[in-house]
Amino acid sequence: MRGASVRGRAKIEVSGGITPENLLDYVKLNPGVVSMGYLTHSAKPVDLSLEVICIRGAEDS
Repeated sequence: MRGASVRGRAKIEVSGGITPENLLDYVKLNPGVVSMGYLTHSAKPVDLSLEVICIRGAEDS
């Protein structure tokens, strides 16, 4: 990365195989962007619910 001739003219993105465990190793390279597919494809499920209520007179709002 230090020898990259595009520094300052283009953003450098690092991606692929980046996890919370090795993230700092990539951040130390000082890229412009770090992409982590891990955030979506390896995310743990969350128990979530939504209660919807109707407020009288609010139908036209």
